[in-house]
Amino acid sequence: MQNAVESELRDQIVERSASEASHIQHKLEGLKQFANTLATNGLITNGLIDIQGREDYLPLFFRSLRPPITPEAAIFLVDYKGRKIIANLKNRDVPKLLSTREFKQTLDLDEFGLTIIEPVTVNESIEGAIVLHYPASTYKQLFDTTSIRHSFFLVNSDNLVSFSDNLNLAIAGNPVPDLSTEDWLQIRTKVRQSDLSVVVASSLKVAFKTLETVQLVQTVGLMVFMVISIGLVVLAASIISRPLKKMSKGISSIKTIEDFEQKLDTTGPKEIADIASTFNRLSSWLSSTTVSRDYMDNIFGSIIEGVATVDRDGKIITVNQAAKKMFGYDDAQLIGQSTSFLLSEKGQADYLSYKNNLSSEQLFGEVEGRRSDGSTFPIEFAVTALSMNNTQTSVCTMHDITERKLIEQQIEKQTEELEK
Repeated sequence: MQNAVESELRDQIVERSASEASHIQHKLEGLKQFANTLATNGLITNGLIDIQGREDYLPLFFRSLRPPITPEAAIFLVDYKGRKIIANLKNRDVPKLLSTREFKQTLDLDEFGLTIIEPVTVNESIEGAIVLHYPASTYKQLFDTTSIRHSFFLVNSDNLVSFSDNLNLAIAGNPVPDLSTEDWLQIRTKVRQSDLSVVVASSLKVAFKTLETVQLVQTVGLMVFMVISIGLVVLAASIISRPLKKMSKGISSIKTIEDFEQKLDTTGPKEIADIASTFNRLSSWLSSTTVSRDYMDNIFGSIIEGVATVDRDGKIITVNQAAKKMFGYDDAQLIGQSTSFLLSEKGQADYLSYKNNLSSEQLFGEVEGRRSDGSTFPIEFAVTALSMNNTQTSVCTMHDITERKLIEQQIEKQTEELEK
């Protein structure tokens, strides 16, 4: 059971680490594209060479700029010596790191903030740069750190922590903590096209805490049940067969319907009545300490991501509350349906393409889902094949990425407006 919990926890943090790395890469690429668009804008290039006239149009232009994600970001135009010409925010200074490096496409993220530098070229000569700066106070907005189960932090090329959502585990500006002990699981994933890495860590002690309680209850319950059972066997040798058959029938009934609240008849000979009463108390105790299927179903239903189990023919077996809410269906409408029932025609074609090009044991990607009202929305999905008792099934997790797509569209729209 511990191995199973550890394996499941490792799979979770591997998935989250990869997801966070991809998410951050998309955001950073969008920010760099925004800076590049400004650096190639005609007003910007004119403002570098038109010293006399730039005061007429640059202030209005910069006041109209809206940096992606948060208005707390600063946008600077600097000359070839790194001196500030203008900025969108008052009383904000150009980051000090500009004074020690040449103008080239640069992305720096440390404990003080995120800085993106995009050179501005005039007649094939670098005459200045656009500097996009996000202070460290905006990191939570930038990286959307919402998980409460795992710790998350960003690491730069010097192996120093740039951002951490768990200050008890890692502090910005310090080296990456050594978590290579049996009490922690840690996964590190490189953010493509950058010098950053994402580290996701989770405590095994926390994961095993509930398991240890269950194991203790099971062990004590088994020992008590064995003691009572041996006592029943010894007493059975000296008690008449008829009351014992009646008791045996009652126990069998409880076992069949798995209802520990059902009681045995305590009438009859004193010895039989005592045994029946003892068994009833044991049943009540077991009922209050045994983890039931309803409890596990409640855990499954409380997961915020859409989760469904699918048989080998692609038919839905079970589905949690989040998935039903996401698509607008109930159990009766989903159980037995093919997974393609939840996708639009385009989504079905994209899913088939993923299935043909990726491993059959692990599928992931983005497709277009379809709700019960016919509306469509983007989904990020992962399908993992499982095998239990010679039965092939799959677990499909689904995440609504509408908000992320809207942000990307907003960035694209702002870029197009700026280009115009």
